[in-house]
Amino acid sequence: METNMNPEFVHPYQLLAIDDRVKRVLKLTPLFDGHNDLPQQPRAIFHGKIHNNPKFDLEKGFERGMTDIPRLREGKQGSA
Repeated sequence: METNMNPEFVHPYQLLAIDDRVKRVLKLTPLFDGHNDLPQQPRAIFHGKIHNNPKFDLEKGFERGMTDIPRLREGKQGSA
């Protein structure tokens, strides 16, 4: 990683790629997201009919919307 920082003042953590830095932080620090459209998705997609509906599967996620269980896990969401 190329840096213009003075090596005297660079913490080793700063030399990591940004993705690696973010993953390390999220591994130890829960992310709290105040907006979550997951509860709205079953209503919008299935018109609220989620009981015994084979198409409704929280574990697989949704094609529409910004939130589903797989993406929450991947993004290290610590609270919903």
